Amino acid sequence: MCWREVCAYSAVGSRKHGASQALGGLIRAAKDPALLRLAPAWLCINAIVGLWLGPTLTFLFTLDNRQGQFLTGLFAKEPERVGIVLLGYAVVFAIGVTLWSFVLHRFARKTVLTAALVAMLLVCLGLYLLNQSGAWPAWVRVVILVITAILIMVESGFTPAALSLLADLVGAQNGRGAAMGIYNVLLSLGSLAGSILGGILAQQFFSNGIVYGTLVMALIALLTVRALPATQAKQIPTPRGNA
Repeated sequence: MCWREVCAYSAVGSRKHGASQALGGLIRAAKDPALLRLAPAWLCINAIVGLWLGPTLTFLFTLDNRQGQFLTGLFAKEPERVGIVLLGYAVVFAIGVTLWSFVLHRFARKTVLTAALVAMLLVCLGLYLLNQSGAWPAWVRVVILVITAILIMVESGFTPAALSLLADLVGAQNGRGAAMGIYNVLLSLGSLAGSILGGILAQQFFSNGIVYGTLVMALIALLTVRALPATQAKQIPTPRGNA
């Protein structure tokens, strides 16, 4: 057998072993009681992703009927601006995650998760006020937007903190792909549920419905996180050299 055949055989064997290890780790990790306690919070947060990044929001922004709400039909005459709004949100969220990366190790993960979810509740309040601000002065809307943007930066800490906690719950022995496999499953299920929920709520309450849905999901996630035992939300170790 030539060296090329040996290398090819070894590569195939490694891939099979890695896939088998990841699948086995995924099954074992999914049975972990601590992970089952964290899963509802992840599902709720991913449902919020489906609420806001699904097709419902674009439909509401471009609806040719204001319904007495500032956000509903905001871009009916300029639908291309919806992309600008989503880009702006992505930039604000990315800035928040970047800032969290410098300080995340200083806090217990349960504290970060709780702070992020409380900030999300306040974001709901800001968005609700913004949606009622059609007759208010423009400077009031600017103030609401600035405060809401700051709160979005705070709530962005949920993702890195929850991923860190998820990685610990899964454990290295379960395979490298197990954590991301669980994350992708919860992301897909939550986003799908959020998109469906968004369509239902939008029919009844229009843009306010998206805010209501976000509020309920955030409250459920907060109650779930608060129920996590302290041993499952220990402080993230400080990397050597950064102390």
